[in-house]
Amino acid sequence: GARMLGAVAVALAATPPTLRRIPQRRLFNNMKINSRASPSHPRRTVMYSSLSSKWGVPSVEIPETCRGLILFDGVCNFCNAWVNLVIDYDPKGEFCFAPLQSDVGKAVLQQAGRDPNDISSFVLADEEGFWIKSTAALRVAKKLNNPVFSNAALGLFAVPSPLRDLGYRVVAENRYNFLGKIAANEVPKCKIGKDAEVLRSRFLDES
Repeated sequence: GARMLGAVAVALAATPPTLRRIPQRRLFNNMKINSRASPSHPRRTVMYSSLSSKWGVPSVEIPETCRGLILFDGVCNFCNAWVNLVIDYDPKGEFCFAPLQSDVGKAVLQQAGRDPNDISSFVLADEEGFWIKSTAALRVAKKLNNPVFSNAALGLFAVPSPLRDLGYRVVAENRYNFLGKIAANEVPKCKIGKDAEVLRSRFLDES
């Protein structure tokens, strides 16, 4: 199980173009989200207090199509490559992003009951709660518009989470060895080549 998860993670980062579970908080009941949001208008945003407040960022505009917020290590090139992959296979814009090191990221970490300076795992906040490690990764992968990743995620969910998390930990602890880190003043690679509208509509730290 650990080897399989590690292989999937490495494959994700290398694929052109160019996730242990936190005890679930039932924070997202009775949310009202516009199901008629148009992916062709990525800049249209609405202040969903029931969503932004429960994610711990009440002053941040949540994109209309966003159903999950991914917090990633902003200085990790492997993580940036993975964010690019999610964007490529998420044409409806169901996921939005923020670096763990950003103000948005730290606020969400606190809301999830984690140390705001903890960058040991990426975090997924969605309609059902907060998730980390392999469970977070698989919940994202199963929604991607690519059968390889979605089917792999469904299969890996059958693996007990302690084994999955072992594989995740191996990848996470070696993530800087795969593709390195960005310099202190360098723009994260997942933001390079994207216009201002895409940055504002997908990256909450840019809104």
